[in-house]
Amino acid sequence: EAIQAIGLDFKRLGVAVFDLLVREMDYSFEVPCSTLLTQRILTYLEERGHCQTVNRFKDGEGEEEEGEEDADEENHIHLLMENLGDLIGILAKVSGPGFILFFNQFHPKLLKFTKPSRSQPDRDMAMCCYAEVFEALGSASLSYSDSVLPVLQSVLKQREGLETARRNAASCLGVLIEVAGEALVPRYLQFLQWLHPVCVRKEAEEEQDVGGADVDNALSTVAKMILVASDAVPLNQVLPVMFAALPIKEDFAESIVVFKAFL
Repeated sequence: EAIQAIGLDFKRLGVAVFDLLVREMDYSFEVPCSTLLTQRILTYLEERGHCQTVNRFKDGEGEEEEGEEDADEENHIHLLMENLGDLIGILAKVSGPGFILFFNQFHPKLLKFTKPSRSQPDRDMAMCCYAEVFEALGSASLSYSDSVLPVLQSVLKQREGLETARRNAASCLGVLIEVAGEALVPRYLQFLQWLHPVCVRKEAEEEQDVGGADVDNALSTVAKMILVASDAVPLNQVLPVMFAALPIKEDFAESIVVFKAFL
């Protein structure tokens, strides 16, 4: 709740909040809000928060009613990290390209949440956070592309039961293509290979998923490539696949960029 409240303050007041002086809990000194926030965000990204560590050091005396209690604790931590990712995205939006000074500290910590060994909520949080930050940083986001693109490729390759993950990966890739301008054009054919299997799913695969938002975002990402550099996209091969995958099924906001590309 505190993280959500801080995010709301930044939405209302903008970067001016960074310049505020705040007191630490012992009231012995004052620090800039930006310093305190950076420290707190790093604490949670490094999983050193109290709620993240308390269960690692149980004394083992008897069995707690593990089941529901452990599930509640896990859900609480996932919610905490989801809100933390939202906060980082808000800070990026209100700060603009200057946020790169802060994100350089967060990036190596955030990247570990994208590993296959992490839970799916952790990976979703990280990909959504990257997409929001990239949108705010603009072309400066390219400095992170070498470490993030392999993650997106890995997620887009996965087929069953991961629609939300594919949706987030396609969205993040689309943002990166949009802000990069022509810098990523040499990789467009590679990106199309990643996205093609998402757009041509078999009916059996579609029935296992929620609604097809991953296809919607994949179509939008291809459309962004066409808008940036249509000459770099093999349109006689790509457009029939796009038409066959339409209509947009769930994420209707993506229809705007798709229609722009067709026009």
